[in-house]
Amino acid sequence: MIYHGDAKKYIQETPKVLREIWRYREDIFRSSIKVLDGNISGIYLTGAGSSFHAAVAATDFIREILQREVYTMQPEELEGMLGILPPSSVCIGISQQGTSLSVIRALDAAGRHGLRTIAMTGEHDTELTRHGDAVSYIECGIEDAGATTKGVTATTLSLMLLAMRYAFVRERLKGEGLRELDQRLRTCITFMDTIPQRVESYYATVRDVLLRTKDLFIISDYRNRAVMLECELKFSETCRFPVRGRVADSFMHGLYNAVNRETVFLLIGNDANVEKLGRYYRAGGNRVLSLGREQLGDCDVCHPFTVLAYLMATQILFVNLSKDLGIDLNVPADPEFHKKMDSKLEAQ
Repeated sequence: MIYHGDAKKYIQETPKVLREIWRYREDIFRSSIKVLDGNISGIYLTGAGSSFHAAVAATDFIREILQREVYTMQPEELEGMLGILPPSSVCIGISQQGTSLSVIRALDAAGRHGLRTIAMTGEHDTELTRHGDAVSYIECGIEDAGATTKGVTATTLSLMLLAMRYAFVRERLKGEGLRELDQRLRTCITFMDTIPQRVESYYATVRDVLLRTKDLFIISDYRNRAVMLECELKFSETCRFPVRGRVADSFMHGLYNAVNRETVFLLIGNDANVEKLGRYYRAGGNRVLSLGREQLGDCDVCHPFTVLAYLMATQILFVNLSKDLGIDLNVPADPEFHKKMDSKLEAQ
C-alpha cells in the first residue's frame, strides 16, 4: 500500500491531537466504560507493531491507576492463553487502521471464551469495529503515512485516559487525584510543544553520524522500553538498515558481545545503567547518541506521562533521517506485501 501524507506534519500535530482527546474524553470512552463496569480480574492489551508498543507504553500507568493485573501480549500469545483466563477478564484489541487480522482473530477468540472485549481503533467503520463489545476510538484524525507517528502517541494517551475515566467512575480515583493527573497531563502536553525545536536542533548535530550508520543499537531504561521497541521498528522500517534494541539491564547480559566499533548507540532515558553504558562505549570509541534531559529538557515535569514526550521526540529523528537518506517512507519496499501475506484487510 502506498501512502500520500506527510509524517512530519502529523508529528507536529501531536500536542493538538492530545489536547482534543483529553477535552472529549468522556464522550470518547463512554461505551467502553460500560464494558469495564463491574469486577475485573485482569486487563489484557493486544496489538501488532506500533499498536503493541503503545500498549506497552501505557501498561505501567494503567496497572498503577487501577491496581489490577494488566498484561500486554501479541495477538497469538493471547489466543494461546485464553483457556486459562477467567471470564471476568477484559481484552482490549488495538489497531489504528482497524485492519489487523491478527487482532481481529484475538478479539473474536476472547469473545468466544466469555471475556468482555473492546476494539480500539483510529478509523470509523473499519472491520475491527465489528469485533468488540464496545469500540473506543483513537481520535487522532487521518494519518496517511508509511510510518505511524501521532497515532502511537494518541493510542498511548487513549489507553491512559480510559484507565483514568474507569478509575474515577468506579471511585478508585477521587476528584482531587483526577484533577492532579489532569494538570500533570496538561503540563506534559505544553512541554511537548517545545520538543520539535529541541529535537530538530539536536538532529542537526548528529545528522552526519546517523547518515553513515549501518548498525544502530537502541538502549533504553525500563520505563522507556516501549519507546525503544518503537524506535527499533520505525528506524528499520523507514531508514532500512539493521536496528536492534534492548533495555539496558538486558543488554548487559550478553549482547555486549554482539557489537563492534562500527555500532552506533542511541540511548533513551537517564537511569544509572543507561548512563554507565554511554560512558563505557564513548571511552571505547563508539559514537553514542542520546535522548534524555540534556537534549529534551526537564522531562520530569511530564511524570507520569513522560513516555508521550519521548515517543514524539524519537519520531522526529527517524522521519528526518529517512528523508535525508533519500527514502520515501510512504512507499514500502513491497507495496503488495500485506496482500501477499494476508495480514491486513485493506490490502485485499
